[in-house]
Amino acid sequence: MKNNLMLEKIKDIQLEYLQLLQRVQTQLDSKDFLIIVDEINVFWSTKKEIVKLFLRYVANNYNTYVFTGATFLDVEDKEQYPFCLLGDIHIIDDPLCKYSQVALMDIDNKCFSLYTEQIILTAQDNIKILKDYSEYIVILPIRLLTEMDSQTLIKASEQFFLSLFNNKLDSIKQYTQSYSSFEEIITDLKPGVEKSLVFNEYEIEGEGLKERFQRAFNDAPLPDNIPNTEACKFWFCIFGYLNQSLDIMLTCAEYNLIPYLRSNVTFNYFIVLSQNFKSHTEYSEIISRCIVAHLLYNLFDKNMIKSIEFSEFFSIVNRLNFCEELFKCIDISKLMKYEVTIEDVNKLVKEHLKRLYKGLS
Repeated sequence: MKNNLMLEKIKDIQLEYLQLLQRVQTQLDSKDFLIIVDEINVFWSTKKEIVKLFLRYVANNYNTYVFTGATFLDVEDKEQYPFCLLGDIHIIDDPLCKYSQVALMDIDNKCFSLYTEQIILTAQDNIKILKDYSEYIVILPIRLLTEMDSQTLIKASEQFFLSLFNNKLDSIKQYTQSYSSFEEIITDLKPGVEKSLVFNEYEIEGEGLKERFQRAFNDAPLPDNIPNTEACKFWFCIFGYLNQSLDIMLTCAEYNLIPYLRSNVTFNYFIVLSQNFKSHTEYSEIISRCIVAHLLYNLFDKNMIKSIEFSEFFSIVNRLNFCEELFKCIDISKLMKYEVTIEDVNKLVKEHLKRLYKGLS
């Protein structure tokens, strides 16, 4: 009974949020932009306690996946299809909240324009989801709910960043003073770290580390307030991903949520970070199921669902017990202990997707 009441409250919040976004949508590219994004933050602040209760007492008891660590879902590109393949409850970690918070900070014009554009696109996608897919997907500001304050999170992320080096470093300031070239930075990384470095989503396979590093700054130059040094560039390249991944890890563990990470870069650093949580069972299962979800996303062929309405797709997925049948074949306890290879999991996922495509035809 309590769960039903909580679900009704969440439905009411979703409707309120839709009405808010529809009302302010045309003003997001106007001079009132900052007032509007502040209104979005205020809205979620007033709902924070109800959302926490929902996550703690409803979502926590189900197989709940949260789309996070990316821009927006993009229902126009049918991204809702692979997202809803696994789990019972599907939540989008509202990126609009994070974008809104950054836009209200003192950032340079170049970054402000980028965030403004992302906020407009995200608002449009959110409206489509709330109008057409509210029966299947919930939008909530998950990472605004973490009990860890932002400064503690930044400090923890800094410590993890500094731990990547052989040299014992006590602060980011000491780090920037210790290295003057990219070669010095790479030489002092701990064994194995270099292989895990990814700088953006558009890296070319087979390209060298330095070429990939330089390309990252051709694609996205440094903000005006970051010194143009090799050490600062390297820190800027990966610190944000580490901070984001730690935030995702801690928040998902707090509410027993499984992160659905579409971004290869975010997934990469989430896995790098996860090595520090291998001995914690509650983290290990979340990490293992996250790995399966990421592999599934990359193997899913959207060409197979071009002519199928989402409601029909969702019904077939449930009728075939796709998620349950897949995890019957994947030994999560072995995956948690790295006793199963990614290749083995990939093979199983491909087999189950073939069965799904057959059921859709």
